[in-house]
Amino acid sequence: MRAGTAIWIASVCVALAAGGALADTAYVRVVDEAGMPISGAVVSAYWFEKPIFTSKVKPGSGNFTCDKRGVAEISLFGKAMVTLRNAGKEGYAFEEYLNLNMRRDFLSGDADTRSIPRRIVLRRLEPASFLLVADSGGFRHSTGTPIQFSIDIFHKMRKEWRTLPYDDFFVSSRYHEDQRRWETVFWTTNANCGLVATVNRRFTAPETGYVSRIEVSQEDFTNKAFTLYLKTRDPSVYVMIPFGLSDLQSRGPVGQVGPIWDFRYKDARINPYGGREMERDGRTDGFNSDLRDEALHALLVERRYPPKPDIEARMANFRKQVELNDEIVKAREVNASLREKIRETEERMKEKPKDEVERATMTYRSELTASGDIVRRCSKEISRLKKESHTLNLPEEKRGDME
Repeated sequence: MRAGTAIWIASVCVALAAGGALADTAYVRVVDEAGMPISGAVVSAYWFEKPIFTSKVKPGSGNFTCDKRGVAEISLFGKAMVTLRNAGKEGYAFEEYLNLNMRRDFLSGDADTRSIPRRIVLRRLEPASFLLVADSGGFRHSTGTPIQFSIDIFHKMRKEWRTLPYDDFFVSSRYHEDQRRWETVFWTTNANCGLVATVNRRFTAPETGYVSRIEVSQEDFTNKAFTLYLKTRDPSVYVMIPFGLSDLQSRGPVGQVGPIWDFRYKDARINPYGGREMERDGRTDGFNSDLRDEALHALLVERRYPPKPDIEARMANFRKQVELNDEIVKAREVNASLREKIRETEERMKEKPKDEVERATMTYRSELTASGDIVRRCSKEISRLKKESHTLNLPEEKRGDME
């Protein structure tokens, strides 16, 4: 008997001995953060077909739609192992921090999950906006001595505009030898500014509750989705710093290194319009650089809010530019083909009189002129649309809660 077969039989025997029926279907329930089922959610999975312990493994993948109960059924027939990837539905997002305890694998011989399906949690999306994303930053310390440093949220972005540095907030931490833990303080000295720290991550910054000083211990953020919200600068902008599960670490002495304290963040989100929305509007991907330049110039150079863009109008403008660029590409391909035909004709008729050669290539040259006209017309229209795009802003009464 092969070793792989023996292991598989052993797993079946364990399941039977435990009193559980062998599963021929894997059941997965998709819910929101409140535990309510999400019908129509799509579960993504991949699997290995039996026998998994040989060199002839047959992998596969698929998507499975949830029913009205939020339950998706995945057939286990012929599969040695099924691994859940994630789930999704329009209006929701899959977040790792909500699924830390999710059991991802189904193995041949597992007990039936019909009565208690495996669970995947999706986060309901909140109101979205174009956001500036600050580059990652942080600090690592390993001697156990007290730490103190400042954070300039626009540190790398401001260099493009040659503006002065700014201390948005400060961080200090010290190690308690007797308790073998770090204690961290966030604070700001700027007027009309403040901080909020929470493990209940939301993608809308709090409206109130901002304070100038926050003290947290490592228990406050260990294995939690720790989030720092910041209201800063003049005019004031809201910032969300979503720390990952390993971005705030504090451990006791490791070998000769000493007590380790890590402070790292990435993708800090800044709403440049004074709004509290921290959900990124993915529809702006094609013209992010334009919105970014507009926002940074207004905030850092002119010290004002940028005009809030009309996203629908900007999208329509961008789509027109894409269509015109496609026309240019096709016209240039035609242009290159016509030039090659002219070259081939001239090469073939090089012994012929010049006027005869010109007559033979007249049609090609006419078409070449037409394709050139298309390129010039489209290029001119693209330049006009680019200038127009910067004027496509929402009227004052629709700009949200700017301050």
